[in-house]
Amino acid sequence: MAFAESRESMARSFATVIASLALLVVGCDSRPSAPALRDTAVYTNEDAGLKFLVPTGWTCSASAVLPTQIEREIVLAQWRMRTPVQGASVEILCFDKEQPFDLHRYHSGPSHGSKQWSSQKDPTEIKVNGNSATRMTYVAEISGTEMRKHVVCFRRGLRVFSFIGLFYESDEKAEQQLQRALDSIQWQG
Repeated sequence: MAFAESRESMARSFATVIASLALLVVGCDSRPSAPALRDTAVYTNEDAGLKFLVPTGWTCSASAVLPTQIEREIVLAQWRMRTPVQGASVEILCFDKEQPFDLHRYHSGPSHGSKQWSSQKDPTEIKVNGNSATRMTYVAEISGTEMRKHVVCFRRGLRVFSFIGLFYESDEKAEQQLQRALDSIQWQG
């Protein structure tokens, strides 16, 4: 009888160990995960305290969770849009406010298929729904066509958010959609 109880006890202990290991393996996925890509009429990021209207026809191509610590930059979200010209894109970059670099120089550097972006004018301080921001505009020739890069940066708490709109020079629709989206930005907190 003692042998049977001992064997039954060992089986329960073994089952408990296996179940614990299974839970440990399932619960310890250390890889970061991104939210599902959704094409919605309103973009909301509760961690950033950000909300704005997404124009019809924009397709979400990237979305990320805002980490507690940022070492370089993070693409928080990105959209592609079809326009009568060749298409355009919008992305939101997030930086740690304490990073020691010049945003104007950073945004004029290599990105989006260009080695260097030429500044159209000096950075301008603006207000967007009562919130202070800095607007920067650049141009570069990409594949024989002039591309425009409009950047609006907001400093919020410990973060800097850069809204980057890329569109071809003759694409008035993309520029108008970008401006409408920027005008709808709301910050909570």
